Amino acid sequence: MDLQTTNPIELEMAQFELRKKESAARTIPYISFILTHAALVLFIITIFMVDRLVPDPTANLFLKVVIVVVGVLLLACEWIYAIVSSHKWKKDISTLQQIAEAQRQLLLKERLKQQEFALANERQRNQILQFELEQQRKRRENFRASSPPYQPLMDNSGPQEPFRTWNPSR
Repeated sequence: MDLQTTNPIELEMAQFELRKKESAARTIPYISFILTHAALVLFIITIFMVDRLVPDPTANLFLKVVIVVVGVLLLACEWIYAIVSSHKWKKDISTLQQIAEAQRQLLLKERLKQQEFALANERQRNQILQFELEQQRKRRENFRASSPPYQPLMDNSGPQEPFRTWNPSR
């Protein structure tokens, strides 16, 4: 599975499947416990019971060897099962870590896209404001160029009265 190019839904599904495997792997100690104790029971039977059940020394020895071999095989099966299961579990854990990293990368990419989008919007807004300011400046310059020069409002043709202020005491 290529975790770099998958989408978030596929990552979630893979993570869910691995979590199911992880919960199934919780039976490993129980199976190991059963196989180990079955081997121990066979060894105990070999030590204490075979002599009482089989009086013939040749059959007794043969039965003891067979029971011990079965016990050793049970222990070997338990070891092999534990080793194989731990390798699978190790692989699943590393895959889960890769999925978590891929999800983190996707979130980071999404956050970067959002930041880039916000920056692009800010740039566009700044360009619009700059364009509007430039237009206002040009309008002001055009208005100043087209208006007549400033002339005072005073009429110098006749006598002028001084500016009177209102005085309530008069």
